[in-house]
Amino acid sequence: MVDKAVDVVPPVPAEATSQSPASYLVIATYLPLKGYWKILPFIGLSGKVESQLRASKGIVRYALRTDLPHKCFWTLSVWVDQDDMALFSRSEPHRTAMKKFYEWGTDEAGIAEWSFSDDKIDWKEAEKKLETPTFHYKFEEGKRLVHAPGSKAVIPEEEEDDKDRNRGSE
Repeated sequence: MVDKAVDVVPPVPAEATSQSPASYLVIATYLPLKGYWKILPFIGLSGKVESQLRASKGIVRYALRTDLPHKCFWTLSVWVDQDDMALFSRSEPHRTAMKKFYEWGTDEAGIAEWSFSDDKIDWKEAEKKLETPTFHYKFEEGKRLVHAPGSKAVIPEEEEDDKDRNRGSE
């Protein structure tokens, strides 16, 4: 297994530390791929997403863990707040990466979100949280579905293009 952890450069200025949030938003993902042929495209897109992360407002730290023989990847990111993370996830190239993952990934993928008072990268905590993820994606008959564990509801995820089309018809 290979780990890579990065403190975002440039570091937070000293004067900003007194204004640090009481808690940070932590996001962990487990991203297993369907086949070995998806690894190189995934890594290529991951490099673009990493460049986006470095330039994103509100990112404090991020890390990537890989297990190439088993076609598995994990990410861990620490954010100042939900708004900055949401803006990142809806922006390119991350938006494309999420769409591609439906093509490349398995329905074992999971995402965990939690608040934490420390801004450190903690893989043990991430692994524990991913055992009962906040939500995971299911793939059924070509449809993307969002499923919250512990819930019987499985909700079709609306395509961004569909949302944009619906806004235009209002």
